[in-house]
Amino acid sequence: MEYKISIIIPVYNAEKYIKKSLDSIIKQTIGFEHLEVIMVDDGSTDSSGEIMDEYAAEYENFKSIHLQENSGAAGKPKNCGLDHATAEYLMFLDADDYYNDDACEVLYKKIKQYDVDIVSSNYITVYENRTEFYQHFKDIEEIKVNTIHDEPKLLTASHMHWTKIYKRDFIHDNRIKFIENIPNDDLVFVVNAFFEANGIIYLDNHFAVNYSRFCESIGIESISRAKDMKTLMNMAHGYIETFKILKSYEKEEYFPLVFKEHLRFWANIFILSNISYQEKNKLLKEIGILFEELKKYEVNLNDNYLIPLFSSISNKEYDKAISISDSLKDLLIIKQILEEKTFSLEKQIKTALDEKKSLQEQLNTSNEKLTKYLTTMGYFKYKTKNIVIRTKNKLNK
Repeated sequence: MEYKISIIIPVYNAEKYIKKSLDSIIKQTIGFEHLEVIMVDDGSTDSSGEIMDEYAAEYENFKSIHLQENSGAAGKPKNCGLDHATAEYLMFLDADDYYNDDACEVLYKKIKQYDVDIVSSNYITVYENRTEFYQHFKDIEEIKVNTIHDEPKLLTASHMHWTKIYKRDFIHDNRIKFIENIPNDDLVFVVNAFFEANGIIYLDNHFAVNYSRFCESIGIESISRAKDMKTLMNMAHGYIETFKILKSYEKEEYFPLVFKEHLRFWANIFILSNISYQEKNKLLKEIGILFEELKKYEVNLNDNYLIPLFSSISNKEYDKAISISDSLKDLLIIKQILEEKTFSLEKQIKTALDEKKSLQEQLNTSNEKLTKYLTTMGYFKYKTKNIVIRTKNKLNK
């Protein structure tokens, strides 16, 4: 059978979430029979692999592939999925996330209608106690360009590879692959794809994916996201590979569009990490070239507390940068705690206001019923009194 879309899902220790992810594909309004689902297990040590096999046994369009050992990042299983995909179009989904019901239908209809290489949409971040709708432009519903150079600001929008649909031939013909063994392989993949694409559509008002973050607190600087040396170094390597793409296309001027938020993200994790002085020094020497590049542009960091750190790194004053990061750690933790308390208080206030609104609506309904009852009773008394008077008058005649 010819499928419309191949959906590639890298899987690693996702037993708590994978069923919800796979079930969201089965519920797609485009018709489940039109979807090829390629699940690639990256050496899971929980029951994820068994769950994959159960779905593959029940549904013929589910394919279950098992890598012999964990590769250390999602790039390898995603590349494996690309090699096995047979449909005309490609989509991706992480095993702990899930699609909204019309995700595939909306993206498929749009890419077929305009015959472009990529259609991109947005996502909803789902925390344990709240949701956040990601929208980049907000006042623009749809952007359509022939190449990324027609609207470079698209590079500031979501780099998430799973919010998009791609022509499979476009990906294969241009040999676009995920770099393996780095955690931010999606950034490299999407930037590479954007530079090669003939036709890109960005839908700012469509939300395809629910991005699950149940274990995290507020913000990208969550305390729970403090990373080790290996992860921070691999992230740096991913950023450097992305910079190489900009240089290969002679588009270094796009650097702040791509890297401003990513370097802010990396810096906050660096501050919160529990790695040694020697490890921090090695990291800064590795990633320093990117901070030096950012210095060439007048960039507003938004977070003023990061300005001295960015300045020190870009000037190769690594000892000073480490000292600044150490002094910022406690302040950043306090900032997050205050943000969480503020959010909790705002939630309590919202709940109280909702309860007040509900009680007021109940009171208004009760008042309306009472008014109607009293009006009816008054009319009844009036009619009864009138009948009595008329009866008396007749008897007196």
